[in-house]
This record gives sequence, structure tokens and C-alpha cells, in this order.
Amino acid sequence: MVPYVLAYDNTSLFWSLEREKFHANFYVDTTAFLEVKLAALRLHASQIREPEFHGSPESLELMSRLRGREISVDSAEGFMTMRAVF
Repeated sequence: MVPYVLAYDNTSLFWSLEREKFHANFYVDTTAFLEVKLAALRLHASQIREPEFHGSPESLELMSRLRGREISVDSAEGFMTMRAVF
């Protein structure tokens, strides 16, 4: 049995009410591989957005660095844990 499920940040939640927005409560330190992740994203040219938009390498790096500050590392990804219901 899986006791918890991790939910990743979803851009559609940016327009939600504050209580329904994404609030990370589980973090993964990505400091060691952030540059690899950014390089991989840049390889998917059809998926790249302009720097000011969510989905751009610049936006991903900024969000990773901001999440990192929340747990005192250089970069991190945030997830929300939810109890699995079966």
C-alpha cells in the first residue's frame, strides 16, 4: 500500500482561490542536478516558452531557487503530500 501521494505544482492553480492554490509541504533538493534538468528542458524546443512565462527554463530555474530558499539549499522542487485513500 502506498500511504502518500506526491502532487506536483500545476500552473492552472495560479488562478485559483488562495485556499485552493498549491502549497508545497515536501521538498526535494535539486541542487546537484538543476543544470542537467534545465539542459534537458531546453532540448524540447516545442515545449519552451518565453522567459516571463511558466514553463520556460528561466522560470523553472527561478522557481527552483525560490523553493530552495524554503529549505536552505540552492534549489529544490516542491510537492504536496496527500494521504492515499483506498
